[in-house]
Amino acid sequence: MKTNPDKVNFGSSGNGSSQHISAALFNALAGVKMAHISYRGGAPAVTDLLSGQVQVVFAPLVEVLQQVRAEKLRALGITTANRSSLLPDVPTIAESLPGYEVRLWNGLLAPAKTPPDIVDRINRATTDALRSSEVKAKLAEQGSEPVGNSPAEFKAFIDAELVKWKRLVEISGATAQ
Repeated sequence: MKTNPDKVNFGSSGNGSSQHISAALFNALAGVKMAHISYRGGAPAVTDLLSGQVQVVFAPLVEVLQQVRAEKLRALGITTANRSSLLPDVPTIAESLPGYEVRLWNGLLAPAKTPPDIVDRINRATTDALRSSEVKAKLAEQGSEPVGNSPAEFKAFIDAELVKWKRLVEISGATAQ
């Protein structure tokens, strides 16, 4: 890839998507230049990966796990800091490219003026649900790990993520269209 810039195409679920940004960070840290092919969603990008139209896709594990297990796709690296329990033999990208990490997350938010007692009640109920073995098992099937922290901890996490993702978007060159 270093000697032949733009000869390897990576598909993404669209300009500015986590897939686009994941590949752009890889390009920046590895000193390579894969060409970005933007799709209208992750499924079309994976379809073109399966057919050989693109050579690489940085996809959420849940989108490609069946194809990897069926040996239709080969997982090359995990974008998170730790290996996935679903594919423990697949290294993290950071194992060969220090500083690389992209992880996606979901959270529960409420309007800013929601009374603190309501926020606390919702937080307790959510945290209790995330601790249940049934929910943990369902999330693990999808390659996700529940956190269930406090509202203050989640706010601090979001604040840090905003700084991080601003930098990643700048690296990607993504713009609003």
